[in-house]
Amino acid sequence: MIDYNEFKNRLLRLKETLERVQKIDGSLADDPEKHRNFAKEIEIDYTDLKTIYESSELNLMIEYYTFSEQLVKELVFSILTVESSNDNKHLEKFLKNSFRRNKYSPRSRFEDIKKDVLDKYIQTNDKKLIFLLFNTDGDFTKIHDSLIKARHKYAHNSIRPDFSISEYVERSLPSLDFLLNEFINIESNLESRLSLQKLILDSDTMKSQLDKLNIRSPYYKNKLKDFKNNLKSIMNYQSQLECTSSVYNEIFEQSKKYQTLDLRLSNNTLKARLEEIKFVLRKKE
Repeated sequence: MIDYNEFKNRLLRLKETLERVQKIDGSLADDPEKHRNFAKEIEIDYTDLKTIYESSELNLMIEYYTFSEQLVKELVFSILTVESSNDNKHLEKFLKNSFRRNKYSPRSRFEDIKKDVLDKYIQTNDKKLIFLLFNTDGDFTKIHDSLIKARHKYAHNSIRPDFSISEYVERSLPSLDFLLNEFINIESNLESRLSLQKLILDSDTMKSQLDKLNIRSPYYKNKLKDFKNNLKSIMNYQSQLECTSSVYNEIFEQSKKYQTLDLRLSNNTLKARLEEIKFVLRKKE
């Protein structure tokens, strides 16, 4: 099993590291003279001191990458029971030889996790398992993937990223939180997680149809009623699944908002209320 508390604590430590790097960056930008004097005081060149500061930001990127890679590794080891006793000793030997903890290094970009882990190892009975990227934009996955790729370039070619590491890590911490939340649900309650996915996909389709449907249509309120019933079903999973990330919380918060729609209101009012609430599931990583 993935040790949720361990990874949650590591995520908190990553945030603390980020805050320290941001304090250094802020102090260096606001009062560089203070740091020049500090360099003189400890008898090193100011350029060398700045290099030390920059290395702390590079270490932040490495810490982010390590968290991501090890989280994916723990999911794989857990779902395949690599380190658990198995009735089939031949299978047990195969797994332990194929997935050596000190050698197995999974790729951890969103698209790679989808292809290398979700599609390859998780049995879903022909149901396609996708990330519940609910009400997120492209940056939610893009920035995470950029950090992972930047770490590879730095590790293999000593090429430093052309973006602010601290800014990217700050913007991408919710992505790590989301992955941890997703992995816990996939590992411990896959059937409920798949059922929730189907309901959200259906609701997303219904919402798109409602947005396009003329409010004068005699079917408008019936369609809206079906949509609300679907959202009611979504709410049932709030108690069945872990909801520790902002994305999962958003799923249930938005579903709850839609449930408050009073069908006795005029179609014009209902249409306006619908447009105020965002309900979009991004289908691609």
